[in-house]
Amino acid sequence: MSEHIRFLDSDQATSAWLDDIKARGVREIAVDIEGEFNLHRYGEHLCLVQVWDGEVLAVVDPLAVDLALVREIFESGSFRKIVYDCSSDRTLLYRRYGIYFNEVCDLMPAVVLLDFQKKGLASVLSSVLHIEEKPKKKFQQYDWMSRPIDGDALEYAAADVLHLFTLKEELFRRLEKEGLSNEYERQNSEVTSRPIDKEGTPGLFKKKRFLCMPKSGRDQFSRLFSIRDEYARELDLPPNRVVSNDELFLLAASRLKPNGIRLPKRMHPSRAQELRHRFTEALS
Repeated sequence: MSEHIRFLDSDQATSAWLDDIKARGVREIAVDIEGEFNLHRYGEHLCLVQVWDGEVLAVVDPLAVDLALVREIFESGSFRKIVYDCSSDRTLLYRRYGIYFNEVCDLMPAVVLLDFQKKGLASVLSSVLHIEEKPKKKFQQYDWMSRPIDGDALEYAAADVLHLFTLKEELFRRLEKEGLSNEYERQNSEVTSRPIDKEGTPGLFKKKRFLCMPKSGRDQFSRLFSIRDEYARELDLPPNRVVSNDELFLLAASRLKPNGIRLPKRMHPSRAQELRHRFTEALS
Protein backbone atom coordinates (compact mmCIF):
# COMPACT_ATOMS: atom_id res chain seq x y z
CA MET A 1 0.00 0.00 0.00
CA SER A 2 1.35 3.42 -0.91
CA GLU A 3 2.68 5.38 2.05
CA HIS A 4 0.90 8.59 1.05
CA ILE A 5 -2.54 6.97 1.35
CA ARG A 6 -4.05 6.78 4.82
CA PHE A 7 -6.23 3.65 4.82
CA LEU A 8 -8.84 3.92 7.57
CA ASP A 9 -10.38 0.59 8.57
CA SER A 10 -11.31 1.22 12.20
CA ASP A 11 -13.69 3.53 14.05
CA GLN A 12 -10.82 4.95 16.10
CA ALA A 13 -8.68 5.85 13.08
CA THR A 14 -11.63 7.30 11.15
CA SER A 15 -12.83 9.34 14.10
CA ALA A 16 -9.32 10.72 14.67
CA TRP A 17 -9.06 11.65 10.98
CA LEU A 18 -12.41 13.50 11.08
CA ASP A 19 -11.30 15.35 14.21
CA ASP A 20 -8.09 16.32 12.44
CA ILE A 21 -10.01 17.72 9.46
CA LYS A 22 -12.09 19.87 11.78
CA ALA A 23 -9.06 20.99 13.78
CA ARG A 24 -7.31 22.12 10.60
CA GLY A 25 -10.37 24.10 9.57
CA VAL A 26 -10.85 22.25 6.30
CA ARG A 27 -13.83 23.70 4.44
CA GLU A 28 -13.66 21.71 1.21
CA ILE A 29 -12.82 18.10 0.39
CA ALA A 30 -12.67 16.10 -2.83
CA VAL A 31 -14.71 12.89 -2.59
CA ASP A 32 -15.22 9.75 -4.66
CA ILE A 33 -16.46 6.26 -3.92
CA GLU A 34 -16.06 2.72 -5.19
CA GLY A 35 -19.09 0.48 -5.11
CA GLU A 36 -20.30 -3.01 -5.92
CA PHE A 37 -23.24 -3.04 -8.31
CA ASN A 38 -24.35 -6.66 -8.76
CA LEU A 39 -21.08 -7.56 -10.44
CA HIS A 40 -19.50 -10.01 -7.96
CA ARG A 41 -22.05 -10.14 -5.11
CA TYR A 42 -25.78 -9.69 -4.68
CA GLY A 43 -27.02 -6.13 -4.46
CA GLU A 44 -25.32 -2.75 -4.30
CA HIS A 45 -22.73 -1.89 -1.67
CA LEU A 46 -20.52 1.05 -0.73
CA CYS A 47 -16.99 -0.37 -0.72
CA LEU A 48 -14.57 2.56 -0.40
CA VAL A 49 -14.73 6.29 0.29
CA GLN A 50 -11.79 8.30 -1.06
CA VAL A 51 -11.17 11.80 0.36
CA TRP A 52 -8.49 14.38 -0.45
CA ASP A 53 -8.43 17.61 1.55
CA GLY A 54 -5.37 19.10 -0.11
CA GLU A 55 -3.08 17.74 2.57
CA VAL A 56 -4.22 14.23 3.55
CA LEU A 57 -5.32 11.53 1.13
CA ALA A 58 -7.57 9.14 3.04
CA VAL A 59 -9.46 6.03 2.01
CA VAL A 60 -12.18 4.92 4.42
CA ASP A 61 -13.29 1.29 4.50
CA PRO A 62 -17.09 1.39 5.02
CA LEU A 63 -17.15 -2.39 5.37
CA ALA A 64 -15.19 -2.03 8.62
CA VAL A 65 -16.11 1.43 9.92
CA ASP A 66 -19.30 2.39 11.78
CA LEU A 67 -21.94 3.77 9.42
CA ALA A 68 -22.37 6.89 11.60
CA LEU A 69 -18.79 7.93 10.79
CA VAL A 70 -19.29 7.27 7.08
CA ARG A 71 -22.52 9.26 7.22
CA GLU A 72 -20.68 12.23 8.74
CA ILE A 73 -18.43 12.49 5.69
CA PHE A 74 -21.36 12.92 3.32
CA GLU A 75 -23.92 14.70 5.48
CA SER A 76 -21.72 17.14 7.38
CA GLY A 77 -22.32 20.78 6.56
CA SER A 78 -18.85 21.68 7.85
CA PHE A 79 -17.19 21.16 4.48
CA ARG A 80 -18.22 21.24 0.84
CA LYS A 81 -17.65 18.10 -1.20
CA ILE A 82 -16.14 18.41 -4.68
CA VAL A 83 -17.24 15.44 -6.79
CA TYR A 84 -17.44 14.43 -10.42
CA ASP A 85 -20.91 13.28 -11.48
CA CYS A 86 -22.62 12.51 -8.19
CA SER A 87 -25.86 11.06 -9.58
CA SER A 88 -25.13 7.35 -9.09
CA ASP A 89 -23.27 7.99 -5.82
CA ARG A 90 -26.22 9.93 -4.37
CA THR A 91 -28.57 7.14 -5.39
CA LEU A 92 -26.47 4.36 -3.85
CA LEU A 93 -25.91 6.25 -0.60
CA TYR A 94 -29.58 7.10 -0.12
CA ARG A 95 -31.23 3.88 -1.28
CA ARG A 96 -28.86 1.50 0.43
CA TYR A 97 -27.88 3.42 3.56
CA GLY A 98 -30.29 6.34 3.94
CA ILE A 99 -27.36 8.76 3.63
CA TYR A 100 -27.95 12.22 2.16
CA PHE A 101 -25.07 13.65 0.10
CA ASN A 102 -25.06 17.29 1.27
CA GLU A 103 -23.08 20.43 0.37
CA VAL A 104 -22.02 19.07 -3.02
CA CYS A 105 -20.06 20.85 -5.74
CA ASP A 106 -20.52 18.57 -8.76
CA LEU A 107 -18.14 19.37 -11.63
CA MET A 108 -20.19 17.51 -14.24
CA PRO A 109 -22.65 20.42 -14.83
CA ALA A 110 -19.63 22.64 -15.52
CA VAL A 111 -18.33 20.18 -18.11
CA VAL A 112 -21.77 20.04 -19.75
CA LEU A 113 -22.11 23.84 -19.82
CA LEU A 114 -18.64 24.22 -21.31
CA ASP A 115 -19.62 21.71 -24.01
CA PHE A 116 -16.78 19.23 -23.67
CA GLN A 117 -16.97 16.60 -26.38
CA LYS A 118 -15.85 13.79 -24.06
CA LYS A 119 -17.27 14.08 -20.56
CA GLY A 120 -15.65 11.20 -18.68
CA LEU A 121 -13.38 12.31 -15.85
CA ALA A 122 -10.24 10.83 -17.40
CA SER A 123 -10.90 12.60 -20.71
CA VAL A 124 -11.64 15.92 -19.00
CA LEU A 125 -8.49 15.70 -16.86
CA SER A 126 -6.49 14.99 -20.00
CA SER A 127 -8.08 17.90 -21.88
CA VAL A 128 -7.99 20.50 -19.09
CA LEU A 129 -4.95 19.58 -16.99
CA HIS A 130 -3.03 17.44 -19.52
CA ILE A 131 -2.97 14.53 -17.10
CA GLU A 132 -2.42 11.21 -18.81
CA GLU A 133 -5.38 8.86 -18.62
CA LYS A 134 -4.75 5.96 -16.24
CA PRO A 135 -5.37 2.41 -17.50
CA LYS A 136 -8.86 1.29 -16.54
CA LYS A 137 -9.24 -2.18 -17.96
CA LYS A 138 -7.47 -3.91 -15.09
CA PHE A 139 -9.89 -2.47 -12.54
CA GLN A 140 -13.20 -2.39 -14.42
CA GLN A 141 -14.04 -5.84 -13.07
CA TYR A 142 -12.27 -5.45 -9.72
CA ASP A 143 -14.06 -6.82 -6.66
CA TRP A 144 -14.01 -3.79 -4.35
CA MET A 145 -15.58 -5.86 -1.56
CA SER A 146 -12.58 -8.20 -1.40
CA ARG A 147 -10.12 -7.70 1.44
CA PRO A 148 -7.24 -7.01 1.60
CA ILE A 149 -7.35 -4.53 -1.28
CA ASP A 150 -4.45 -4.72 -3.70
CA GLY A 151 -2.08 -1.78 -3.39
CA ASP A 152 -2.36 -0.85 -7.07
CA ALA A 153 -6.18 -0.97 -6.84
CA LEU A 154 -6.06 1.38 -3.87
CA GLU A 155 -3.80 3.74 -5.84
CA TYR A 156 -6.24 3.59 -8.75
CA ALA A 157 -9.22 4.43 -6.53
CA ALA A 158 -7.47 7.24 -4.67
CA ALA A 159 -6.20 8.90 -7.85
CA ASP A 160 -9.72 10.02 -8.83
CA VAL A 161 -9.83 12.66 -6.10
CA LEU A 162 -6.28 14.03 -6.28
CA HIS A 163 -6.91 16.49 -9.13
CA LEU A 164 -10.46 17.62 -8.37
CA PHE A 165 -9.41 20.84 -6.61
CA THR A 166 -7.27 21.96 -9.56
CA LEU A 167 -9.91 20.84 -12.05
CA LYS A 168 -12.56 22.84 -10.20
CA GLU A 169 -10.43 25.99 -10.29
CA GLU A 170 -9.85 25.74 -14.03
CA LEU A 171 -13.47 24.88 -14.87
CA PHE A 172 -14.74 27.74 -12.71
CA ARG A 173 -12.31 30.12 -14.43
CA ARG A 174 -13.73 29.10 -17.81
CA LEU A 175 -17.31 29.40 -16.56
CA GLU A 176 -16.60 32.93 -15.35
CA LYS A 177 -15.02 33.84 -18.68
CA GLU A 178 -18.09 32.56 -20.57
CA GLY A 179 -20.54 34.24 -18.20
CA LEU A 180 -21.90 30.86 -17.08
CA SER A 181 -21.13 30.95 -13.35
CA ASN A 182 -24.69 31.70 -12.24
CA GLU A 183 -26.12 29.07 -14.55
CA TYR A 184 -23.65 26.54 -13.16
CA GLU A 185 -24.76 27.29 -9.59
CA ARG A 186 -28.38 26.81 -10.64
CA GLN A 187 -27.68 23.51 -12.39
CA ASN A 188 -25.44 22.24 -9.59
CA SER A 189 -28.17 22.97 -7.05
CA GLU A 190 -30.71 21.15 -9.21
CA VAL A 191 -28.51 18.10 -9.78
CA THR A 192 -27.42 17.75 -6.16
CA SER A 193 -30.89 18.17 -4.65
CA ARG A 194 -32.89 16.11 -7.14
CA PRO A 195 -35.29 13.73 -5.32
CA ILE A 196 -34.26 10.08 -5.33
CA ASP A 197 -36.83 7.31 -5.65
CA LYS A 198 -36.24 5.09 -2.61
CA GLU A 199 -36.94 1.87 -4.48
CA GLY A 200 -36.20 2.68 -8.09
CA THR A 201 -37.07 0.72 -11.22
CA PRO A 202 -34.76 -2.22 -12.05
CA GLY A 203 -32.65 -1.51 -15.10
CA LEU A 204 -34.05 -4.47 -17.03
CA PHE A 205 -37.53 -2.95 -16.81
CA LYS A 206 -36.27 0.12 -18.69
CA LYS A 207 -34.78 -1.81 -21.60
CA LYS A 208 -36.44 -1.77 -24.99
CA ARG A 209 -36.54 -5.57 -24.97
CA PHE A 210 -38.84 -5.47 -21.94
CA LEU A 211 -40.90 -2.44 -22.98
CA CYS A 212 -41.66 -3.97 -26.39
CA MET A 213 -43.08 -7.17 -24.87
CA PRO A 214 -46.87 -7.59 -24.68
CA LYS A 215 -48.36 -6.96 -21.24
CA SER A 216 -48.71 -10.69 -20.57
CA GLY A 217 -45.01 -11.16 -21.33
CA ARG A 218 -44.01 -8.24 -19.09
CA ASP A 219 -46.12 -9.70 -16.29
CA GLN A 220 -44.45 -13.09 -16.67
CA PHE A 221 -41.02 -11.51 -16.81
CA SER A 222 -41.73 -9.58 -13.59
CA ARG A 223 -42.72 -12.76 -11.79
CA LEU A 224 -39.60 -14.57 -12.99
CA PHE A 225 -37.48 -11.59 -12.03
CA SER A 226 -38.78 -11.63 -8.45
CA ILE A 227 -38.23 -15.38 -8.06
CA ARG A 228 -34.69 -15.15 -9.42
CA ASP A 229 -33.96 -12.30 -7.01
CA GLU A 230 -34.84 -14.48 -4.00
CA TYR A 231 -32.30 -17.12 -4.97
CA ALA A 232 -29.64 -14.55 -5.90
CA ARG A 233 -29.96 -12.98 -2.45
CA GLU A 234 -29.68 -16.41 -0.82
CA LEU A 235 -26.56 -17.32 -2.80
CA ASP A 236 -25.07 -13.81 -2.56
CA LEU A 237 -24.64 -13.81 -6.31
CA PRO A 238 -25.53 -11.20 -8.95
CA PRO A 239 -28.98 -12.21 -10.30
CA ASN A 240 -27.57 -12.40 -13.83
CA ARG A 241 -25.20 -15.16 -12.63
CA VAL A 242 -28.06 -17.22 -11.18
CA VAL A 243 -30.16 -17.12 -14.34
CA SER A 244 -28.88 -14.93 -17.16
CA ASN A 245 -30.93 -11.94 -18.25
CA ASP A 246 -31.11 -13.37 -21.75
CA GLU A 247 -32.56 -16.66 -20.47
CA LEU A 248 -35.08 -14.74 -18.36
CA PHE A 249 -36.31 -12.92 -21.46
CA LEU A 250 -36.44 -16.18 -23.43
CA LEU A 251 -38.48 -17.84 -20.65
CA ALA A 252 -40.96 -14.96 -20.58
CA ALA A 253 -41.31 -15.16 -24.36
CA SER A 254 -41.93 -18.95 -24.22
CA ARG A 255 -38.78 -19.57 -26.24
CA LEU A 256 -37.09 -21.52 -23.45
CA LYS A 257 -38.34 -24.04 -20.90
CA PRO A 258 -37.29 -23.91 -17.21
CA ASN A 259 -35.55 -27.27 -17.57
CA GLY A 260 -33.27 -25.71 -20.19
CA ILE A 261 -31.84 -22.91 -18.05
CA ARG A 262 -28.26 -23.00 -16.82
CA LEU A 263 -27.86 -22.62 -13.07
CA PRO A 264 -24.70 -21.98 -11.01
CA LYS A 265 -22.78 -25.03 -9.81
CA ARG A 266 -22.85 -23.79 -6.23
CA MET A 267 -26.65 -24.11 -6.13
CA HIS A 268 -27.73 -27.28 -4.33
CA PRO A 269 -29.55 -29.69 -6.68
CA SER A 270 -32.71 -29.59 -4.56
CA ARG A 271 -32.77 -25.76 -4.72
CA ALA A 272 -32.15 -25.88 -8.46
CA GLN A 273 -35.08 -28.23 -8.90
CA GLU A 274 -37.23 -25.99 -6.72
CA LEU A 275 -36.31 -22.90 -8.75
CA ARG A 276 -37.20 -24.61 -12.04
CA HIS A 277 -40.51 -25.71 -10.53
CA ARG A 278 -41.34 -22.19 -9.38
CA PHE A 279 -40.48 -20.83 -12.81
CA THR A 280 -42.81 -23.41 -14.38
CA GLU A 281 -45.64 -22.36 -12.07
CA ALA A 282 -45.03 -18.67 -12.79
CA LEU A 283 -45.30 -19.32 -16.52
CA SER A 284 -48.46 -21.43 -16.35
